[in-house]
This record gives sequence, structure tokens and C-alpha cells, in this order.
Amino acid sequence: MNCSIRLFLLLLVSIAALGGCSSEQAGSPKPSSSSAAPGFTGTVPTSTPEPAVSPSAPGVSVAPAAAAVPDPADSFRGVRLVSKQGEVIREWASAAINLFQPVRTGLNEQQLLLIYHIGSEQPELLAEDGSITSWPAPQWSGEEPPYGNDYGNDVLYADRLLNDEIFAVKGNRTLYLVNITTGEAKKLYSAERPVYGLTASPDNSQAALLVASEPYIGPDADLIVLNRKGEEVFTKPRASVQSHSDGFLFIYPMAWKDPGILTVPVSGYEQYGNGGVNLVHTDTGVTEFLEKPSLPADLLLLFEESAGKVKFPEELHFLPEPGDQPVYYAVQGMNSDIWLLNQKTRQAVKLERGRLLKWTSDGNLLIGKTSRELLEAYIGTDSL
Repeated sequence: MNCSIRLFLLLLVSIAALGGCSSEQAGSPKPSSSSAAPGFTGTVPTSTPEPAVSPSAPGVSVAPAAAAVPDPADSFRGVRLVSKQGEVIREWASAAINLFQPVRTGLNEQQLLLIYHIGSEQPELLAEDGSITSWPAPQWSGEEPPYGNDYGNDVLYADRLLNDEIFAVKGNRTLYLVNITTGEAKKLYSAERPVYGLTASPDNSQAALLVASEPYIGPDADLIVLNRKGEEVFTKPRASVQSHSDGFLFIYPMAWKDPGILTVPVSGYEQYGNGGVNLVHTDTGVTEFLEKPSLPADLLLLFEESAGKVKFPEELHFLPEPGDQPVYYAVQGMNSDIWLLNQKTRQAVKLERGRLLKWTSDGNLLIGKTSRELLEAYIGTDSL
């Protein structure tokens, strides 16, 4: 089974999971979805439950033959902070999550998480200390007929929040600059074709879009960079491609690597092998392809000894711990089981079943636990 067929089957499952959210051709806009999120709540405290201690709790053993097994009756939905030993340090309950997105606040490189709820225009911002913020419903101006999509949200926010301002695309078509304090949404640009992805420059002075290359929803996307006046300052046709069948609109993860380099996803064409990213230099237009990294062979063997043989190892999602010489690798299998592999001790611990999100600055893991009825997605280039 090739990559395109597997992804096509995944897309079909996602349509059923999202309960009827379907994409349409570029010339057939659908009505905009309504907001289902509460108004501004500010920063709210979050309780810190004691780690679970029971014979079935995660982390009771570190040996591969007796790896910790999560309780199959676990009904928690939200985000959990889990230690390397598999202990639940904190958890934040949140229902109907369908998108997770890394977002940087200020000029630092620390990433927080935007948590989207299906059908909502107002995501929550989750910090590592457990504080959760949201913002008032944006006051959209000059709205245009939206394009349909297959991920269930009418608004996509950028990955940078600076001075209370964040770029947003509404209806996969119209770019705005949103002030999260006042709710003002300033219209900047309307795309001629559906928007697949959005990212903001490190100083938040520019936004970059991935827009369908064809008049239909196909796999290729053009890169368009705009300033705060909505003026195009750089374009590159067919800068990105994601292997999928025509007519399905999902988010293309993208990021601004530094002030002059954008990272966009590529897969599906022979020259891209198992996929990876294109680094697009906005000063010269030169593009560099970086192949998606593979789990080191010795760790793949360790993983298979603990979790079973992997049919498509190139599709494993893994995150090495931060640093130049990582010891721990968190690996998510195709069945959503998350394992922690120790490269030095050759031990594997089964942590949770869920969505592997990110390492925190203090060396723990954030894991999403969502409804089985929703096929959630993580919008980050580290997931490619």
C-alpha cells in the first residue's frame, strides 16, 4: 500500500469522525460556522492533581518486559503533563479538542499550545505552568464567503502572538490581524483560492500563506508572503505539496525558521522520498529540501521489541528530548500508544495512549487525550 492510498483512507476516516464537515471545490463556498467558545476568561488557575498511584498506573516499571500500561478504563479528555517515569504530574480537562498548535509568545523561542475545539473561533492558550487564557470573539469586518474544509474549524490562527496581536485566516480565505484584547479584527487580504496554511514572522510583521495552486483543492500550494498592509512581498509557486486526494482540505503545517527562511511541508512526489520540508529563502527564492528524519535504527529495534513489528516505520511520530545529545525519545505508534525509549539503558516505557504533543522546558511530556470520535491533528512542522 503506497503513501497516497494510506493517506486517502485516513482522510476518509477523518470525514466520518468530524461528523459531516466536508470540503468543497474552490468555486463553491459554504456557510461560515458559528462560534461555540465562551468569551474572554483571562488567566485562570488550574488544579494540580496528585499523580496516580496504583498497580495499573503508568511508570510502575521501567523494564521493557514489564512496561507501564495505562488503565484501559481511562476516560479523561484534555491534556496531560507526564513525567519520564510515566507519572501524571498535571492534567487539564477540555472536551471536543480537534486541533493542537504550537504558538510562540513574544520574541522568545518557547512554544505554548493553542487548543482548538471543533466549530469554535476562539482557541485556548495553554502555558506550561497550567494557566489557560482565551480571548473575546473577534469582530470580523468585510467577511467573504468561506471555503469548506475537513478539519472542522472556520478560523486558523498563526503560530506567533506578539503584543496582543495575532494573524488569523477566516473561512480558509481571508487574512486578518486580530487584537486579542479588544477583539478588533483588521482585514488585510483575500485569497483567490483556498488557504491551506498560515505562519507569522518572528517579529510578527509579516504573514505567510500556503494557497492552493490550482482552482480546485489539490495537493500543490503556492507560498505568498504579505506585510501588515496586506501587500504581497514574496511569492513562490508550488512551494509546497502534501500527498492527498483532490477535494480534501486539511491544514499544511508551516513555520518561519528565521527572518529569511520559511519551512513548508513536501511529500508525495518521487523526489521527496518519504517526505520532509522545503526551506524557502525569501531573499533569493532558493529552495532547499530536507528529508524527514527517521527514528535511529537501534531505537526502532528497541521499539519493535516492546510494541511489536512496525509495518511503516517512516510514519512513526517521534520527538527526541531537547538538546544536542538526546537520551530519551518519545515515540507514538500507529495505534496511538506513546512509548519513551532510553537510548543509554535500552529501556522502553509505555506512557499513555493519545497524541504526542511536545517536550516541556523541564523535561516532561505534554500528551493530548481526545474523544475517540474525533480525529485530532497537531499543527506543527515537528510532526512532519
